[in-house]
Amino acid sequence: MSKTLNIDNLQKNVSLAAYTTFKIGGPARYFVIAKTKEEIYQAVKAAREAGVDFFILGGGSNLLVSDAGYDGLVIKNEYKDLKITGQIVRVGSGAILNYLIFQTVEQGLAGLENLVGIPGTIGGAVRGNAGAYGVETGRLVTTITATDGVAMRQFSQADCNFGYRTSLFKETNWVALEIALELSQSDPAVIRQKMQSTNQARQSKIPWQQPSAGSVFKNLEIKDLDLKHLQAKLRLTDVEFSELTKYQKVAAGYLIDWLGLKGFSIGGAQISEQHSNFIINTGQATADDVIKLISFIKQRVRAKIGGIALQEEIQYLGF
Repeated sequence: MSKTLNIDNLQKNVSLAAYTTFKIGGPARYFVIAKTKEEIYQAVKAAREAGVDFFILGGGSNLLVSDAGYDGLVIKNEYKDLKITGQIVRVGSGAILNYLIFQTVEQGLAGLENLVGIPGTIGGAVRGNAGAYGVETGRLVTTITATDGVAMRQFSQADCNFGYRTSLFKETNWVALEIALELSQSDPAVIRQKMQSTNQARQSKIPWQQPSAGSVFKNLEIKDLDLKHLQAKLRLTDVEFSELTKYQKVAAGYLIDWLGLKGFSIGGAQISEQHSNFIINTGQATADDVIKLISFIKQRVRAKIGGIALQEEIQYLGF
């Protein structure tokens, strides 16, 4: 198996901790910054031809990198081109989500404002079908140009297989390069006010000032739960349980908080005092600390509530 990568500006043994919001992780064996869709395509193609595993790195959120690093190629996606034509927005997958939201709001385009404050890139948001307050990124997509390192092709929204926190791009080696979204025209002042209100609500309960990867666990879809059992375990009235499940999901953070685990820590990794579905790096956390804490939370939920298996929303790299 060849390990020769034919890529311009290729770097070696680059620490990934500085490129993740967790500030945790060892070095990437190979590392390259790609600023155009052609550069991303060429990097993916070179990795495939050399038999080297590759990973597309966007904003570095929603990610835990092994202390040992990653024995492959990390492609840092900085393709950020943005073009707005009427209600259609075409954007490079490396564009920061919050930047995109602010630009569309200023153009009087509504649809993305509920996602304000979510870290990362639009490519990452599409890959994981990021959502908040009843809005999911995938619902706004019209087409996505993507590559598998052999060819580029265009996917329709239906082709993308969007589901809860998943998509075709999360389940396969197809890499989103350029995304087309269809938004709706509205009064910029009205959208801006809604965006600011949403952002204030999010910032008040989420520990953005401390390194974390964002939400650790997926919320639980009620269709997968024994609701009577859960309501009885949580000792909630019908009104309280209806409020808990009003978005057709049960928040993982609610269950962790119910178990009294806020502030619990292993090594330098701690369950946030502000939001129980966040694990924060208190300064010297290792990936191993985080893994142990995640395992502890999952075991405690299983043991004390029963019938529930929490699933990670964060992605692992190098394990």
